[in-house]
Amino acid sequence: MTERSSIQRSILSIAGAILLATVSQSRLCAAQDDLVAATVEVRRKEAIVSVSPSETAARRGVVEKGARFAVLAALSGPGCLGYWLQIHTDAWICSSEVVRVEGAPQARALPVLREGQVTPWPYAFVREPTIEYKLSLGFLQEQRDLLPGFGFAFEGVVTHEGVRYLKTAENTLIPADAAGKTSRISQFEGVEIPAASSSSEVVGFVNSRKAWVYDKPRPNKAAKLEALPRYSIVRVTEQIAAGKKTFSRIGENRFVDRAELRLMRPAARPASLFPGEKWIDVDVDQQLLTAYEGEHPVFVTMVSSGRRGPSATAKGEYRIWVKVAAIAMDNTDENLEQGYIYDAEAEISMEEQRLYSLRHVPWTQFFFESYALHGVYWHDRFGNRRSHGCVNLSPKDAKRLYDWTSPSVPEGFWSIHSTESDKGTLVRIR
Repeated sequence: MTERSSIQRSILSIAGAILLATVSQSRLCAAQDDLVAATVEVRRKEAIVSVSPSETAARRGVVEKGARFAVLAALSGPGCLGYWLQIHTDAWICSSEVVRVEGAPQARALPVLREGQVTPWPYAFVREPTIEYKLSLGFLQEQRDLLPGFGFAFEGVVTHEGVRYLKTAENTLIPADAAGKTSRISQFEGVEIPAASSSSEVVGFVNSRKAWVYDKPRPNKAAKLEALPRYSIVRVTEQIAAGKKTFSRIGENRFVDRAELRLMRPAARPASLFPGEKWIDVDVDQQLLTAYEGEHPVFVTMVSSGRRGPSATAKGEYRIWVKVAAIAMDNTDENLEQGYIYDAEAEISMEEQRLYSLRHVPWTQFFFESYALHGVYWHDRFGNRRSHGCVNLSPKDAKRLYDWTSPSVPEGFWSIHSTESDKGTLVRIR
């Protein structure tokens, strides 16, 4: 009798355990299903999003704290004590990084560009050696030494104990008397090419301080008509040799010295692309970037690629592998204390400065290792080689291409990596 009771108790215990497990699993599934279509808010700064629901998965991107997303799916997976939540295509975040909220999804395009502004922030440069500080509990804490040429984004001016500081976008303070706001941010932008454009017409830009227009293809003072300022857009229909010079016809009885211009040279569509696919061609000889849809150019602009030698931009065909709203660029892993050359008039001379440190470089698209297309706030000399290898763009052009290329950047994402199902736009450097 005792043995039978013991067996009965065991059976009842097992049955109870099975029932409890079934109820728990049922509740678990109910909670999981309840998350789908819910709205969640990112609660941690620089929260990482993965391409699949696993801690070992590749990174898909980084999302902004406070951004709200709709949950598309919820799955259990390694590395997350709760659930992995899908918030975009190939984009999963652990539920421990978010909190459930009421209301609709809400996020903003990053970096935030305010109406009427060309760059996401005003920028400044350090003009004399100084110290960067962090304000904590009412006290200034030294962060690092800064040398002339250090560029940074700032959000305003604050006063602490009678001293004025520029408050950086990274929430640090730099003495205002050691730095100054730059006024050299370029207003230049490229030009769209209409679908109906004549194939015999070549688009280009003036790449000198001024280019004289002549009524005949010869540099004769008597033949001068007007001077075109730098960045003027020209449409060339014919090239005419005149002695050792070549002149470009830009209208009826209107000619410009070809050496004063940067002209688009049409490029064949890479064989790896499907018809109509977007791609980018960078012509380093002409310092021009052309955006294509299939065989048709849709946009052209002047750029500044890497200087010759070790700083030359790597030629070849690549795909954009990550896009970042704004990023720091420097070579200060070298010894920053070992001298520098600073051009105060140019604020930062990329030709002369051996070391550089630039914060919040906007609309950055890496296409090969650390080579990138990105906006600049430190020069206005597009059409000429200037960089340490990247392809410099004016702020307006950088934003335009950032929005045009793939992978597209969802609102609320500070960065986005390409995936097999969301490949980056092809960039050809030639």
